[in-house]
Amino acid sequence: MKKGICGLLSLLLALSLCGCGGSAQAETGTTLALYFLSAEAESGSIYSSDATLTVDTSDCEEAASQLVNALLDGPELATQTSPFPSSVRLLSCELSGSVLTLNFSEEYGKLSGSALTAANYSLVLTLCQLDGVDGLLLLLEGNPLPNGPSGVLTQEQAMLRGAVSDPVTFAVQLYFPNADGTALEADYRQLSVFGTASRTWCIAILEALCVGSSDYSVFPEASFSSAEVSVSQGICEVQLPDSWTECILQNGDLWQESIVESLCQVDGVNAVRFHTSDATTLDGQIFYPQENAEEAG
Repeated sequence: MKKGICGLLSLLLALSLCGCGGSAQAETGTTLALYFLSAEAESGSIYSSDATLTVDTSDCEEAASQLVNALLDGPELATQTSPFPSSVRLLSCELSGSVLTLNFSEEYGKLSGSALTAANYSLVLTLCQLDGVDGLLLLLEGNPLPNGPSGVLTQEQAMLRGAVSDPVTFAVQLYFPNADGTALEADYRQLSVFGTASRTWCIAILEALCVGSSDYSVFPEASFSSAEVSVSQGICEVQLPDSWTECILQNGDLWQESIVESLCQVDGVNAVRFHTSDATTLDGQIFYPQENAEEAG
């Protein structure tokens, strides 16, 4: 089941009009999109992801450095233009948690206003395709950018700023406890999201579990922020709303399995770890989908 879903997700990403952040496995590594500015600037995205680069993602910092340097080298396609000064250099690249810190030479400081925004989000859209990278911190020779925003830049911010305006639609099986609470039932859904980070898809799935029909039991209504859901090293970390924690503890394992089976269809998600606001039996526990749990047993 998971392999089929993952393959369909990859195909849908490859066919998306804006080419948002999709990755395809190749024999020599992972092929990722390089987000340059679109020379044609047609309606929709102001970015073009026609160019790609294949990198070895086993070393995230090295892969990120290769992607950044490819962006700084400029596009080879006539349909793309570079938002970066020609002489700017990447001085260092470090990953801490899920935040990638990029330190640039002084030439990056020549950018300001919309030109700086274009360069920043070219980096964000390209690098947040890497598993485990949820945001970027940009520095100028070790100091905060004098003309730019402070703090971490995320893919979601790029979407909200209109950098990419076309949603990505993906198919998924959502697993709900049946009305009797005796078994899980699968419900096929089409979900649309702005962005292709695994975390973004996981948030969409979690929020969809609040919406069902009379045939299923659904979770209490809730919304999830990017601070409450993350994906790292194959584990989706979920900060459960109190209402969901209570629901799982009162109704049994079937409700916990509903979340795990639904989320583990996302490419790169092999398990789910729950976090709760109070100390409960769920807090810090890692759960695997049923097929993997049976194999482990």
